[in-house]
Amino acid sequence: MAESITGTAIVIIRTDDEIVVAADSRAISERYPDWKPVTTNICKIHKLHDTFYFATAGFRSDFTGTFNVVTAIRKSHNESRSISQTVEASEAFIRSSFLETLNKHKRENPENFKKNFARSSVVDLAFVGVEHGSMVVYIRRLRAQDDVAGLSVNVHPETCPGHCRTPNEILMIGDGWRAMNEYVRQLDPKTPARLAEVAKNAVSAAIAKSQTVGLPIDILRIDRRGSSWIEVKNECR
Repeated sequence: MAESITGTAIVIIRTDDEIVVAADSRAISERYPDWKPVTTNICKIHKLHDTFYFATAGFRSDFTGTFNVVTAIRKSHNESRSISQTVEASEAFIRSSFLETLNKHKRENPENFKKNFARSSVVDLAFVGVEHGSMVVYIRRLRAQDDVAGLSVNVHPETCPGHCRTPNEILMIGDGWRAMNEYVRQLDPKTPARLAEVAKNAVSAAIAKSQTVGLPIDILRIDRRGSSWIEVKNECR
């Protein structure tokens, strides 16, 4: 059913003047025993326009091609929409499609559904860019729940500015967040550091702790003048 990138490690660092995003490149799939890695060249950071990108973690697509997170977001975006409008449209579309796909799989293959539900019940989205002159980050964490009332999908939003506690914020999505958070907590706030270096080291910390997170690491920088890749695989340019 799912091509689930549950091992994903993505870190977003936001300041008042720039955003840096770093992501690993490994994918795992339920098609293979024990969810072993199947590829190390997945693009997890995607461009919508020069100062608007998104990143994805968790459930990515089903094998039939009826559900694909990246395709859904691209369909939800057009040049006339602001970042916040694209986030709203993407969230609604993906939530509905995600729930429909899970219900279909539950009906058609209940044993497989039950076995893989924990890994296939998560979609994490990060939208980053420049909106009205401000550096913005929209995190949307979709979590499926299966109980006596049936399947449902809840959305947990996080937006910067807004929910951020400080002007300089580090946000994480994907299964690698624990290792990344452990690395970030050890940083000395009094010691200046390049944001790209911090982002890369955070993802590297996740790679060191998990076989489902892997090299290479793509790193993107966005500011008011535009965007640039600091490190990127050829297929993701």
